[in-house]
Amino acid sequence: MFFSSKKKTSVVGMDIGSTSIKLVDLSNTTQSLSLATYAELTLGAYAGLVPGQAVKLGTQKLAEAISDTYKESKSTSAHLVASLPMTDCQIFSLSLPLELESEFATIVPVEVRKFTPVPISELIVSYEKLPFPSEQPNKVNVVVLAVKQNAMTGLRDLLQQTLPMETIVVEPSIFGAIRSLPIKKTGMSMIVDLGATQTTVACLIDGVLVGCTTINRGQQEITTNIKNSLTLTFEEAETLKKSFIFNELGSNPLLADIIKISLGHIVEEVIHIRNRYEMRYTQKCAQVWLIGGGAHMHSVRDIVSQELNNGPVLCEIAIGTPFDRVVVPEVMRSMIQTQGSLFANAIGLSLSQLD
Repeated sequence: MFFSSKKKTSVVGMDIGSTSIKLVDLSNTTQSLSLATYAELTLGAYAGLVPGQAVKLGTQKLAEAISDTYKESKSTSAHLVASLPMTDCQIFSLSLPLELESEFATIVPVEVRKFTPVPISELIVSYEKLPFPSEQPNKVNVVVLAVKQNAMTGLRDLLQQTLPMETIVVEPSIFGAIRSLPIKKTGMSMIVDLGATQTTVACLIDGVLVGCTTINRGQQEITTNIKNSLTLTFEEAETLKKSFIFNELGSNPLLADIIKISLGHIVEEVIHIRNRYEMRYTQKCAQVWLIGGGAHMHSVRDIVSQELNNGPVLCEIAIGTPFDRVVVPEVMRSMIQTQGSLFANAIGLSLSQLD
């Protein structure tokens, strides 16, 4: 629906977030995936704010930032796959009567109306049967994707007017994350994308996406709480958040509490989402991947693991390492080690046209 089946030899993946734009240029000319170049451009300055602050840019400023990111990367690829924010998408699963399968094309749009306030005429709706049986007899599971049509066409038109590309594709950002991570092919897994202003939680059963939820809390809330509690500037609070190490000798206990409580609010919602899927599909989540800028906070894995594993069944918590399947020039390796999961969506977007 969103991308062609014809594969390319070099593709740019562009993840357009609220605090920065991430770009990855991958190629597969030698039977292996290689990183040609990458770039990250913070967006604060385009709105008169400091780097790291979330912004909502107008069309002109966003076009300028996209163009600057592409120029900074020095990419020469003519093919682009860009991310559509998950706030413009809904992904959920339905259990429908098996005997009505021939009428799903009519039934699914009617069901979508129950999940979104947006008129069905303003949505692009697609669905696909899930490859495992329904939890209910005589039912079939389908996963549904509903996308705001004006958001997708608007972003695609903006990119076409801004960048010198032969082909431009737009798809939901979570698709990139799924492609870039080694998701288990059996059992239940989750991806938690710790963004600046929101957290995206995707659930997969046997490696297949069955639903996605957006939490309106993000890592910038932690920065704001540090800033207000300790009377700091935004830059000072952001630096403290990124550099703070829990249980370090002489560490600030107040700062530790602020971070743990703020992150705990997000994790509580992740737990509610996990419990809902576990009940529906009658199996325990065995694997959680953390990606996004928040995944690189010191000790974030330990904090999330402590909260999610507060029960008899332990769940594997891992920081996403999407560059593992890519040949990376040695000069870029230090970035990969410290910021790799930040580019998970961009890498996966590129992979849609390379795999």
